[in-house]
Amino acid sequence: RAAQESNPDRPESHYNIGILEVSLRRFKQAEDAFHRALEIDPAFVPAAVNLANLLQSTGRDAEGEPILRAIVAERPEDPSARLALGFWLTRTGQREAALDELRRAAEYGTAAPRFGYVYAVALADSGDTAEAMRVLEETLERFPYDRDSLIALAVYEQQAGNLAAAREHAALLLELEPNDASIRDFVNQLGR
Repeated sequence: RAAQESNPDRPESHYNIGILEVSLRRFKQAEDAFHRALEIDPAFVPAAVNLANLLQSTGRDAEGEPILRAIVAERPEDPSARLALGFWLTRTGQREAALDELRRAAEYGTAAPRFGYVYAVALADSGDTAEAMRVLEETLERFPYDRDSLIALAVYEQQAGNLAAAREHAALLLELEPNDASIRDFVNQLGR
């Protein structure tokens, strides 16, 4: 705490104090620290996202919307801001708007597989499994060993009746994680 307090003009310092306060379950102090970080830098995405998450966890989810919309306005191409808003919209039942935000997160977040994976799962949940598989294949072109994307694609391929493709993805998973019993079981279920 002392190290962070020695840099009071940096949003990162207040953000780190907020994280510390959350871990100590001192939520009011955490909220104050995240707000202070955003006062210093209104475009500091980690503080906005964690503040919205804190509000959700303390039963004040509705208060997170303006914070998330403000950070998206400040940083429209930040995939983490788009992802957080997409999650908020999903929780509040705004599926179309949520899919749009998750799509944008995937478009802007090509440097990490998580954004494509989350968008693909949302697509599949909305009934567009074919597009979900396309997004996962695109994600795996950039990150061929992403566990979550491989599992999701294998499952969707299996559900679509594309057993050869499902086996191929499952075999790669098994190669990457030979000691994972759930992957071994899935591979066995598909047959070799």
